[in-house]
Amino acid sequence: NKILTQMKINKNIFLIILFLAISTSVFVSQSQEATKSRSRLKLYYNNESGIKSLVATLRVKQDKQYIPYAGAEVSFYYIADTGNILIGSKQTDEKGTSVLYIPDDFDYGDEPDGVFMYEAVFDGIVEYKSSSGSTEIKNVKMEISFSQKEEEKLIILSVLEEQGNGS
Repeated sequence: NKILTQMKINKNIFLIILFLAISTSVFVSQSQEATKSRSRLKLYYNNESGIKSLVATLRVKQDKQYIPYAGAEVSFYYIADTGNILIGSKQTDEKGTSVLYIPDDFDYGDEPDGVFMYEAVFDGIVEYKSSSGSTEIKNVKMEISFSQKEEEKLIILSVLEEQGNGS
């Protein structure tokens, strides 16, 4: 009986020690996350003369202000109905900017509504929390015409929706 009692006590002590170890590691993990500084990631889409790119700008909080962060890896995704598709990853430059050119042959799959969603993700590092930014694109065809009648100048802008990937 004495051996059985000692085993129960040892088992209880083991469980208490295990509980304290787990609680401590969770607390340390949460406190480390709480000490990380914030980051902000903005994303926009650019289509200039048919060259499509995603431009992400990463800023991190230092001394109560957000400054550009160089050397961070940003991953770019196309958001499809079937899930996120990685387009590629790029590092930020000294201005905190990362540019990813979308390949002409990128497979968008079947997007019948003509809306294209993209996301950029910074996974965070020891000092900074993770952040992400997203943008949504709808392809349009724009026609601009200029005319002048006497002193009056006229600009007409027509915007028509396109379906599909707009290529």
